[in-house]
Formats: sequence, structure tokens, C-alpha cells
Amino acid sequence: MGDDHKLSLLTGKLHANLEMQARITRELSPGSVHIQNNYLMSDVTTLLKILTPYPEAKRAIVDYYRERSAAADLIEHHDASE
Repeated sequence: MGDDHKLSLLTGKLHANLEMQARITRELSPGSVHIQNNYLMSDVTTLLKILTPYPEAKRAIVDYYRERSAAADLIEHHDASE
């Protein structure tokens, strides 16, 4: 009976640790983040239309957002067999 209780406590701790790890690596995040990003994309689209006469400024904005989104969105998977 005591072993069952200890196993239950350990399972709860493991679950809490996995949840914390997922939050740190952004694998588990609140839905509002995605809504906020969609709102910002609308602003970027408008900004790029305004900057059409200024190709260098437009390219700088595009490069900035590409670098920013590439760094934030990638979570690499490593096969356990490797």
C-alpha cells in the first residue's frame, strides 16, 4: 500500500516537471500568444505596403521578422535511438 502512495506522489512530481519543461521550451503556451501574433502580422502587412516606395527599408523589415520568427518557432526533435 505504501509503494502505491509513493508511486502516485512520484508520478505527480514527474507530471509537474514535464509541464514546467514544456512551458520553458514554449511547447505549452497560452492561446492568446497566437492571437497576438496574428494581430502583429496585420500591422506588418500594412507597414510593408506603406514602405513599397522604399525597397531598402522594406527589405530590412522583412529580414527582421524572418530572423525573429525563425528563432522563436523552431523546436528540434532528436530521435532517442541516436
